[in-house]
Amino acid sequence: MMPAQNHQPVIADAAPVTLRVGPVRWRVRSAEVAEAIRAVLLDPEAWLNRKDVLIHDTWRIRIARVPLSLDPCGRALLRRSSYGKGGAQWRDFFRTAGPLRAFRNALALERAGIATPRVLAAGIARSFHVPKAGYLLVEEIVPAVTLATLVRQPGPIPVATIRRVAGMIARMHQQGFIHGDLTINNVLLDGQSQPWFIDLERGRRCPGPVNWRQAVEDFHRFARHVGKFGAPARFAALRLLKHYCAARGWAGREREFSAALYQRLKHKLDADRSARF
Repeated sequence: MMPAQNHQPVIADAAPVTLRVGPVRWRVRSAEVAEAIRAVLLDPEAWLNRKDVLIHDTWRIRIARVPLSLDPCGRALLRRSSYGKGGAQWRDFFRTAGPLRAFRNALALERAGIATPRVLAAGIARSFHVPKAGYLLVEEIVPAVTLATLVRQPGPIPVATIRRVAGMIARMHQQGFIHGDLTINNVLLDGQSQPWFIDLERGRRCPGPVNWRQAVEDFHRFARHVGKFGAPARFAALRLLKHYCAARGWAGREREFSAALYQRLKHKLDADRSARF
């Protein structure tokens, strides 16, 4: 079952265009959308510096809520990622930058019928070709909470919600998409408890359905995050894996999948410990 989208404004079909505005090179969903969000494209920092619309502010990530003229009820989230002096800056010097990868992946998921907030624009500000900041503008799902928020709440997670999340992950993998950062923070649940995928910078497309090894790799961050929330969360995660395996045609192999996931997590934790010493 796909999430109801009648709470979202009507957005033109995707026919991406490329624009340069000052130091920012933008990739926009369509020429029509570019005209509607012109104020954001001209000066994204003007929105990000407004305290009345700012909803998240750290040294690396700043997020502001902006209105959409495409529809009187529409709202979008504008996110700026600052590179600082880390290695990501130089990696994005030689490859497609993170926000542009997220833009590309979001459109691909949307075209495959997999729920993700509709992406409107992505841009990179560069100085002498070195990326300094990235911007991503996506529609806001209202109301919505992350799966992490639901896990923190007292009481068990509804079985229907677990089944929906498992089914959507299975559908994404069956379509050949690897999320790349599949954590409980990157799954949104809307007002009908339907899941949506966000933060798609690390995603990639496979030639065919995601195989066993790739599925274990995509799930290991998810499992690592769930493990921090105690026995009820771990029990819900095991139930999710059971529904996932059934949806992928791997019914009866849940323990084998869990064991492979445990080994991947153990290897990751051991590698992290070695790197610290």
